[in-house]
Amino acid sequence: MNILKAPVEEKFTVTARVNDSKMGEAKIDPDKAEYVKGEKVKAIATAKEGYEFVNWTVDGQEVSTKTTYELTVEKNTELTANF
Repeated sequence: MNILKAPVEEKFTVTARVNDSKMGEAKIDPDKAEYVKGEKVKAIATAKEGYEFVNWTVDGQEVSTKTTYELTVEKNTELTANF
């Protein structure tokens, strides 16, 4: 008799940080400790008064110039909001 095991869900972390907390804030929506592979999440940047959002980067590479960036979780990801 062969018992099938349920597939193990791959889970990853997605974090958002800022290049300078004096210039703005960043958050992930929904805000959870882990995300299942294929899940869609939004990174949202908010510039403080007198500053302007420039882009989102991952490992130094630009991924978006929009304040709200939607991504599909494929791996552990750290996004940086640059102001």
